[in-house]
Amino acid sequence: MNIKIKSKSLNNESDLLEVEDIEDTDSARKLYCEKLQEIRREIGSIIKNRDIELEDQPGVSNNKNLSTETPEEFLYKSLKRYVKKNRYEKIIRVVTQSVHRSIDLKDVIENALDAMNKHIETAENISIYMVEGEDAVLKSYRGYPEHLIKKLKRIPRPKGFTWKTIISGKPIHCPNVDKDSSIGSKGRELGTKSYVSMPICYSGKAIGCININSIKRYAFDNEELNLLEIVANQIETAVNNAKQAEVLRNSQQALRKAHDDLEQRVRERTSELEKTNRLLVKEILERRYAENGLKQSLTEKDVLLEEIHHRVNNNLQIISSLLNLQSRQLKDKKILNSFKESNNRIRSIATLHEQLYRSKDLLRIDFTAYIRNMTDNLLHSYGIADDSIKININSERIYLDINTAIPCGLILNELVSNAIKHGFPDRRSGEITVDFNRDVNRYILNVSNNGIQFPEELDINNCNSLGLKLVSSLSKQLKGSITLNTKDVTGFKLDFSC
Repeated sequence: MNIKIKSKSLNNESDLLEVEDIEDTDSARKLYCEKLQEIRREIGSIIKNRDIELEDQPGVSNNKNLSTETPEEFLYKSLKRYVKKNRYEKIIRVVTQSVHRSIDLKDVIENALDAMNKHIETAENISIYMVEGEDAVLKSYRGYPEHLIKKLKRIPRPKGFTWKTIISGKPIHCPNVDKDSSIGSKGRELGTKSYVSMPICYSGKAIGCININSIKRYAFDNEELNLLEIVANQIETAVNNAKQAEVLRNSQQALRKAHDDLEQRVRERTSELEKTNRLLVKEILERRYAENGLKQSLTEKDVLLEEIHHRVNNNLQIISSLLNLQSRQLKDKKILNSFKESNNRIRSIATLHEQLYRSKDLLRIDFTAYIRNMTDNLLHSYGIADDSIKININSERIYLDINTAIPCGLILNELVSNAIKHGFPDRRSGEITVDFNRDVNRYILNVSNNGIQFPEELDINNCNSLGLKLVSSLSKQLKGSITLNTKDVTGFKLDFSC
């Protein structure tokens, strides 16, 4: 027995009475009364003064027997109520602190049972059941004999007052089990005479209950009901915290699994990319090697092609020089003219090759520039040094490949040569006009002069002139057509596809 009383005066509301434990026995009452003797006189004085005040108040009866309890009995009962309240507040404080400190439902239940077992004096047995499927499963207990635990571990629906509380969702207070039909055989075997059962709810549905039993009848009152309701509410909070913690743990596990899966996929993808990158680097190196080989090969071919054009030009120049040497020994003008015409044809081809190997582009030739070079050479060949014959060139910049440029150049050579020889004999003055343009997908070459006109009955395709026969043959090689116009001026028109 541990009794602590601190009192200097009962006149102040701040006076403190601390009672931690009181045993309800004769010896305890005797010792307690002895302790109360010190403040008996003060209590009597307070009561006397209170009676005098009541007598002086109008409408209050002069009944001296307002209370049959002695001051000691009145104070004893008051202190017992205070002790009980203090104990229950400790239970509430322990459970509340446990809920706030831990998210483990098992810890909260164990702490709640420890506190209730320690501070509810009238409770011999305390238990908490939670619903699992069709059974109410015993989660924790205090005060039960071990031989009954196995039988009480699982209670099938809907047996006993435990299931009655869970199904109804309402608390049950039975002060005397003799008048109760809900208690089962195991409860009677335990010796239960009174009990209180409080449902534990979650989201508006009962998921378990708290049971306290006593071997005494009328052991519990509304204070135990209120206490269990508060404890049940705190356990409901703990259940909610536990479920939220479980959801959080599941979310964290799912997030961790997703993170691990993502890392694995990243590693796999990185490995694939590294492998692909290695293959790509290898392919790039192979392509660069092949490209360098092609560039070297193209360079070699360009050099070779340039050398070929250069040698062809040199060979044609040699042939032209040989013809010039041979023509100096000829006396017959007709044969001499034939040599000169042949030499001009050779020089027209040589000019093409010379222009090609001097150009950066070995596959195409600037035909507009070629026209100027070739006509200048013809004027020089026929000894026309002055401006008696003027050549007008009207041409856009057109590039032709070697296979098209050679026959087109020979045709131009023949037409300009004919204009100089037959249009302007005896150094007659005049003009020769060369027009070369592109029309969509066709080339058009016009060579005209204002000198002596050709006979109108001349048929280009059927004539004895070697030059005109060569023009007709080369136009067919270009898959084009050649026409003669003799109305105002003498003009030849060559039309061939691009």
